[in-house]
Amino acid sequence: MWLAIGLLLLRSEPDVLDLALVTLAMLPLGIALHVVYHTVLVGGCGQTLGKMLAGVAVVRRDGAPAGYGRALLRCVGGGLSLLTFGLGQLPMLVTRERRGLSDLVAGTRPVAIGSLAPARRE
Repeated sequence: MWLAIGLLLLRSEPDVLDLALVTLAMLPLGIALHVVYHTVLVGGCGQTLGKMLAGVAVVRRDGAPAGYGRALLRCVGGGLSLLTFGLGQLPMLVTRERRGLSDLVAGTRPVAIGSLAPARRE
């Protein structure tokens, strides 16, 4: 909806105040939608749509499901990483579990889907 409003205003000849107002209104809406998307999907099933395609899930350090609280913390950690222009992602290069700032803040870790399955007893 925010994109439709933005396009509608750009088709007419808005002044600078109109553009600033629409930008200031769309930014919090976009952030809220991003937070809800990541919190609901990671908290509910451990994966966003992109993670489902890649075969990756987010779990707690002990392997249990992340839950909504940790998913929200993970999203906040991602925002902190964004505010530092991506420097929060540098720990992924040096940690064994490939955990960035968002995972360190939330106490989560990304895992390949195949590693979630319990070991078979024979």
